[in-house]
Amino acid sequence: MSRSERRESKAPAPVPVVEEADHTPLSRPGQHIDQEELIDMTAMVDIVFFLLIFFLVTSMQSLGSSIPLPTPDAQKGSGAGLQTLQDFEESADYVVVNIDRNDAIQVDGLPVGGPDDLLLRLQELRRAPDGPNKLLVVGSGEASHGTAVMVLDTGHEAGMERVRMSIQSDAE
Repeated sequence: MSRSERRESKAPAPVPVVEEADHTPLSRPGQHIDQEELIDMTAMVDIVFFLLIFFLVTSMQSLGSSIPLPTPDAQKGSGAGLQTLQDFEESADYVVVNIDRNDAIQVDGLPVGGPDDLLLRLQELRRAPDGPNKLLVVGSGEASHGTAVMVLDTGHEAGMERVRMSIQSDAE
């Protein structure tokens, strides 16, 4: 081989020319995803965590909101203490508040006008020398629940340390 033949063989091969009209892609493009159709899951996950925390906290709170009750003692059973309404009325340790079927309130047999009058009356009895520190609420079965709760709250506000409640039918 001569030198001129070697030069010709080393010459670059001509590049094929592609026309502009023939521009079909080699592979099909992916499906177009509209950004407005996507759901952002970040907010959903945040809400789930907030609900989880909320239910955990509220379930823990209910454990601590129970009222501790003393255990029953067999020695202090039915044989000890006051048993009848007359025993409580005669006791100097108890103030007896009666609620009749029309929600009229009486303290030791004397009528009371309303919550303020009841509070003053209970505080007056409580502050007396050797004043009673226990309250017995005797309510009619026909009395409203709101009146009974109001009497119990007023007794607590007046400083009564022990409160008992009894329900009496109208036949008694």
